[in-house]
Amino acid sequence: MIPSEENAAEAEAREAGDRPAETRSGDERVLVDSSVWIQYYQPTGRPEHQAAVQGVLARDRVGTTAVVLVEVLRGALSLESYESLEADLTALHWLGVTSEVARRAAEIGFGLDRKGMRVPATDLVIAAAAIEHDYALWHDDGHFEVIARESALRQRRMSARGQG
Repeated sequence: MIPSEENAAEAEAREAGDRPAETRSGDERVLVDSSVWIQYYQPTGRPEHQAAVQGVLARDRVGTTAVVLVEVLRGALSLESYESLEADLTALHWLGVTSEVARRAAEIGFGLDRKGMRVPATDLVIAAAAIEHDYALWHDDGHFEVIARESALRQRRMSARGQG
């Protein structure tokens, strides 16, 4: 997933998740939520969603963030599975949870709370990371649809139940 030849500046920008957004169709950068990673790794996952994730992985268009890493790794069934998942996820573009991400998450949460729409802080941080780093979010979690209605979040629901 990581190109073998990069200069130091490109490598540093890559680690920071600071590459410019692509506008060509099919080149969208994607933050894959843990709800989709679960589908991706399950043999019973929806093949069209697994293929979509594989496609963006093959084009090196996938990022992750700390909360997603924690959510996926804590659900590993064995040490071997944990280590394999860790290797896969840490090879992706890293979207740091910066002070800007934290402030954006708090701002979105504050607005949603005032409208009576409560969502978990973890989902606010994931959404804010996607917004701040200019990534679309692929998920199977209704909280992100609520967040998207009230923010700049670009999202795609990939439902395990046959929708999206």
